[in-house]
Amino acid sequence: MSDVVVISECRACGSADLETFVSLGEQPLANGLVTGDDAAADAVYPLALVRCASCGLVQLSVTVDPELLFRDYLYFSSISQLLLDNAADIAQRAIGLYGLGPDDLAMEMGSNAGYLLKEYLAWGVPVLGIAPARNVAELAEAAGVPTMTEFFGTALAEQLVAEGRYASVFPANNVIAHVPAILDVLRGIATVLRPDGVAIIETPSLQAMIEHLEFDTIYHEHLFFHSLTNFASLLERVGLQVLDVETIPVHGTSLRIFAGRPGSRPQADIVDKMLEAEAQAGLHDIAVYREFGERVTAIRTDLAAMLRDLEAQGLKVAGYGAAAKCTVLLNALGDAGRIPMWVADASHHKQGRYVPGVHRLVVPPSRIAEDEPDVLLLFVWNLLDEILAQEHAYRDRGGRILLTVTAPRII
Repeated sequence: MSDVVVISECRACGSADLETFVSLGEQPLANGLVTGDDAAADAVYPLALVRCASCGLVQLSVTVDPELLFRDYLYFSSISQLLLDNAADIAQRAIGLYGLGPDDLAMEMGSNAGYLLKEYLAWGVPVLGIAPARNVAELAEAAGVPTMTEFFGTALAEQLVAEGRYASVFPANNVIAHVPAILDVLRGIATVLRPDGVAIIETPSLQAMIEHLEFDTIYHEHLFFHSLTNFASLLERVGLQVLDVETIPVHGTSLRIFAGRPGSRPQADIVDKMLEAEAQAGLHDIAVYREFGERVTAIRTDLAAMLRDLEAQGLKVAGYGAAAKCTVLLNALGDAGRIPMWVADASHHKQGRYVPGVHRLVVPPSRIAEDEPDVLLLFVWNLLDEILAQEHAYRDRGGRILLTVTAPRII
């Protein structure tokens, strides 16, 4: 197929020594909710992770054309209060830490609907968003966030620099794992940063994905799963250095990496401590990844059996959260993925569409009270506390929630 490329070499170091350690079969695009219940219209692509034995980079085995993935996008970060709170916190911290003001520029790659950059604007810091999805960029512009509908890379960075636009702070939240030409993007960041500028990059944690068995976060947009070890190596190749690092409860668990030019700011002690912790966790050992693949297969089998048993008991099962994780998980379960009668989601952009592959209709959360399902299969497990607070009436009526991934169980 012309819109997918199967890789034969590592995207970073070029090594051909790649090992597949988990496969979720042929899958549709995770955020590609469809407008009609026509299963024949769903294009599917291999969904598997490989690890490079030379540099340790964990990556998807295929690259799907970014034009298909991102030009018309249905993921809106601002739906989650957790992400909104995260944005407000890091923006205010960055403004205080780096003394940002009207003479600075906050430039964000993958700026979505502008939810993060609005926080900088509120404190008088000029902003520039860069996001390829035209529909999302229109929302950002309407909110007062100037946005370029482009894919960020070295060429665009050089254009911005030629226009005299340098970044004092460069946020990149949950986007760096999406770009196939990762070194080109990192070179672009190095190009556009001021000498003392800082890139603040949030990306899903490889260690958390492995340890918590978060296989439903594997989808065609997520080309990479990063450890601090392999990300530090990538930064060094473009003349940047990890200055600090945090773990944050976003998308399960993510790394928040602060990067800048070597010597521009002191390096925090936590950096070496985390590098050592990753080594102790076995992230340099292929056996850890092989075991992960085996445990994922077991979970898929167990969860499918649980759903079939609920169906056999005559219980009504529905889903909650039409996120990418929903598409991946349901399609990984085979025929059992069609057991939920619908999937509720608060995003009106998704309601009325169908989850691709399994073709479950996305409905507003009000359907929970109307249809009174016996069990809700929770796909957005990273928002469990938020969902429990929203749906307390469902729980009060005796409704149960089925948690997925790490250890499928009903609560």
